[in-house]
Amino acid sequence: MNNTISEIKYVVDIDMRFRIHNYLMKYATVPNLFSKAHLRTTYFDTEQLNSFMETVNGDYTKTKFRFREYINPDPNGAQYSVEIKHRKGKSTWKTKELIYKEFPGVRSIRTFRELISRINNNQNENLNHIISKLPDKVLYKTTTIKYLRNRYNDRRYDYRYNLDTMLTVESYQGNRFAFPSRKYYPKAIFEIKGKKIDNLPKFLEKLSLVPTSFSKFNWSLY
Repeated sequence: MNNTISEIKYVVDIDMRFRIHNYLMKYATVPNLFSKAHLRTTYFDTEQLNSFMETVNGDYTKTKFRFREYINPDPNGAQYSVEIKHRKGKSTWKTKELIYKEFPGVRSIRTFRELISRINNNQNENLNHIISKLPDKVLYKTTTIKYLRNRYNDRRYDYRYNLDTMLTVESYQGNRFAFPSRKYYPKAIFEIKGKKIDNLPKFLEKLSLVPTSFSKFNWSLY
């Protein structure tokens, strides 16, 4: 699955989080399916942390490799997703595959190629098209982040809103740095996504939000 969208992010404190939620409940809609999610996302990176350094250095083009587990998913929802996410400026696009069958031992996997191989062998899936997009260097499991997500749809524009809270670094794999154990982020992340974001909806303009380039992956390794 490939799609190209624009994405704007904001870091907000608890008071602003509730204000945003209240505005969204009034001016947006809550989707009938998958309106809430409890996510565990594992990022993979090279031993030299190439993906991490792209973000730190402010590179215009960035690539992330991640495996997402949907904790207690909705009925008929996916159990996992495998993603390669690219970003160029404000535009993002993904190669993403949803996995609907649970399989054991997923958290013991150490590399991205091992993950794809296990899915191919145990889930009767064929994700070789993802392998063809991987770099030559080995991608090791680097960090795992857990958080809650609320989703909303704009009533007028083709926009989707995500409000992420309770971000916690659950585990890490030290390659070059001594990473802290279990780190909690006290703020929320508000995202606006759409094929083309020309203007903020009027109700959001009242909040005077300031965009940020916040990256969960980047934050988890500091």
